[in-house]
Formats: sequence, C-alpha cells, structure tokens
Amino acid sequence: MNTERVIHLRPGHTALFGYGSLLSLPSLEKTLGRPYTGPLLSSRLGGWRRTWDAALPNTTVYAETPQGRMYPKLILYLNVRRRSGSMTNGIVFVVDAAALAAYDRREWVYERVNVTDNLDVRIEGGQAFAYVCRAEYCHAAGRRRTEAAVRASYVKIVESGLATLGTNFRKEYERWSDPLPKHLVITDFVEHT
Repeated sequence: MNTERVIHLRPGHTALFGYGSLLSLPSLEKTLGRPYTGPLLSSRLGGWRRTWDAALPNTTVYAETPQGRMYPKLILYLNVRRRSGSMTNGIVFVVDAAALAAYDRREWVYERVNVTDNLDVRIEGGQAFAYVCRAEYCHAAGRRRTEAAVRASYVKIVESGLATLGTNFRKEYERWSDPLPKHLVITDFVEHT
C-alpha cells in the first residue's frame, strides 16, 4: 500500500469519513470553530451507498409559498446505507476528543459506525467512523414538500465541496449516490426564535 494512503492517528485522535456536507471544508471547519490543518484524504467506503433519507424533525425551516410560509414536517439530508457491491466516496479527516464530541452534537440523528476496515485508506493507531442515520430518523423521500423537503442551502454546501474535489470525484459521487429528489428541494429560510 502506498504510504500516502495511510493516516497515522495520535493517541486520543479519531478519523472521520465525510460524505455529505462534510465534503465542504468550510462546513467541516464551522463545527471545529477553527481552520482544519490535519490530514484530508479522498477515500472510498466499500459496501455502502449514499442516500437521501436522513430526516430531521423540523419547526424552524420554511419556504415562502403563495399561501404563506410552509414548514416541512421533516428536512432530508444525506445518509449512507450498507449495500453489498456498492461504494461511497468521501473524505477522511482527523479530530481530537473535543472535536469528536462537537461532531457528535452536530450529527445528533446519526450514530458513529466503525468503518475502518471498509476504507481504501489505512488507519493506523485508531479507528475511522462514518455517521449513519439512526433507524428512527430514516424516512424515504415522498412526493410532497410539506411532508419532507431538502434545503437548497444544504445542496449548495454539498455542491461547493464537490467543486473542490475534481471531476472524477464528482462522477463517482453521482454513480454511487441515490439521485437528489429535486422535486423536494426548497429555497429555505430559518425562523429565528
């Protein structure tokens, strides 16, 4: 194995596999609260597929409609699901214990799943995890935005991350991802309470 495809973890550090908004360095750094200066490797996760079925309960995100504000019951985000013969591309980065706790808070409808042995990057001195939606928060995309919607602002974050990762990465992303449910995308606003 090429040494460039190895991440050596220091004690107390963990590798994370980002596949959605964490493809965007500014999004990743927003949770850290500082610039990220650690290893950042493009990677593939074998046996998993990217899906649009992580559903957060919603009370603050809305879209403007001719009838007034529309608050979708759920907001859909990207997820990964085990699927034999499939693959998901993403990035691997490293966090310390305090940053890991911050990502756990950010990804509260997800659980951290050990994916160390499924990555094409070797992790030495620790483990790698991906955030996988908890079963109680998974919801298949429906037909109506009132039931479940995708935030255009979220799509923009994912797109900005993809734009920095190159054409081949994008082609793999499209091949190994369920398509964006475009009929559910809303121009979103957040009600501040």
